[in-house]
Amino acid sequence: MQKSIAVFLIAMAAVSCRRHKEDLSSTSTSASTSTATTSDAPLVGQTRKVEDKEGPKHLGPEIGTDLPAPGALINVPALVGRTRERVEQVIGPPEDKDKSIYRVTGQPIHVMFEKDRAVWFEMAVPWPVLNAVDALRLLGLETVNLIPTKETELEVDYLVDFSGVELDGAKITQLRGVATKPQSAPEWTDVGAGIRRPITY
Repeated sequence: MQKSIAVFLIAMAAVSCRRHKEDLSSTSTSASTSTATTSDAPLVGQTRKVEDKEGPKHLGPEIGTDLPAPGALINVPALVGRTRERVEQVIGPPEDKDKSIYRVTGQPIHVMFEKDRAVWFEMAVPWPVLNAVDALRLLGLETVNLIPTKETELEVDYLVDFSGVELDGAKITQLRGVATKPQSAPEWTDVGAGIRRPITY
């Protein structure tokens, strides 16, 4: 009899504790919600995964590595100046060998070669992009803090420093990045980058 009374009292205490915890959590949630809605001060704080004890991790490869950085489809700074063989080791064989069209993550990219070295990459922007900086990021060029060398309604050109390549006996350490769009269109539709832009007629 005493045993069953003790078990009953323990069970009652557990239920009471659980209800008290639920009451506290709902009160603190509603209090924090009302504070967040009524306060004009910005919320300050940070979140971090519990298992991440080594500190912040590197978010993407450095310029000169083969893999594209986050937000890019291809890493032009790593591939420009490389041989056709090396480019194809990274992005695969051409879809159209005569026109040097390659398909990277489903997107056709035209690669121009001079003396078997990649000198220019260009592609149509695969989704609506309203900013030339974001469009050029698809080719692995970071231009957010750069002033364009040319800027019109239809074209924005940048010169971007990179790790450099040796070509025709000269060291080249700047890439050209170009974003273009049709007249009166809000989206940038085409991007190109490399060390020598082909002449278009």
